[in-house]
Amino acid sequence: MKSEQKRLIERFKELYGNPTYKEMAEITDIQMTRAFRLCNGFEMKLTEYLKISKKIDEKIAETSTIKDTFNTCLNELSANALKEIEKFCVRKLEVKQILKSSIIKEVVA
Repeated sequence: MKSEQKRLIERFKELYGNPTYKEMAEITDIQMTRAFRLCNGFEMKLTEYLKISKKIDEKIAETSTIKDTFNTCLNELSANALKEIEKFCVRKLEVKQILKSSIIKEVVA
């Protein structure tokens, strides 16, 4: 699977809570069998890429308030408070990476 396509599908699954192929089909308006094929490495058509990309953008727009909150924090909070937030975010990312690598190890084993 091409890396850009793989990243797109992974991001979609992450944002939509790892949907089933049926749910993915309903969300994107792509046939369920085609959604299965795309997730298993078949090359994506431009129209499919655009549909999935659009749904990702829509989902991100729903949660765009976090960006506003971060910007407000940057402008309003002290340097110490911002450092705490940064540490928290870094820990969350580290945990996610550990979980991701553990899952990959389980699949390979």
